[in-house]
Amino acid sequence: MNSLYSKFIKETLDWDCLEDEDSFVSYHIQEQGSDKCLKICEMFIDKNSRGRDKSSILLKELKTIAKENDCNYMAAQISQESSEFIKQRSIHICRLFGMSLLHEDNLVIIYNRRL
Repeated sequence: MNSLYSKFIKETLDWDCLEDEDSFVSYHIQEQGSDKCLKICEMFIDKNSRGRDKSSILLKELKTIAKENDCNYMAAQISQESSEFIKQRSIHICRLFGMSLLHEDNLVIIYNRRL
C-alpha cells in the first residue's frame, strides 16, 4: 500500500513506510562508520488493533527489512512531546523487543538493539 502519507515522507524526509489497513511504521536506514541501523521514526496502530500482538508483528517485519539491508542495529525514537501514556507504552514495547535505552534528552528517547 502506498498512501499519500507514505509518498510524502519518502519525498520530503527519505523515510520508508511499512503500512497496512490498520497500522503504519515509518523508518530510515542510517549508516555511520561501519554501523548500519534501521531507525523507527513513527509507529501507529489503530485503537481496534492494539493489544493483539500487532506491534510485535511489525517489529519482526522491520527486523527482516533491517537484515535484508545489512543493518547491525535497530533503534526506535520516542518523542518527549508524546503523552506520558504513549511514552511508557512505547518504552515497554521496545523493552519487550530486546531494546535498551541508548539516549535521552529533552526532545527524544532512543532505544536500540544489536541484530
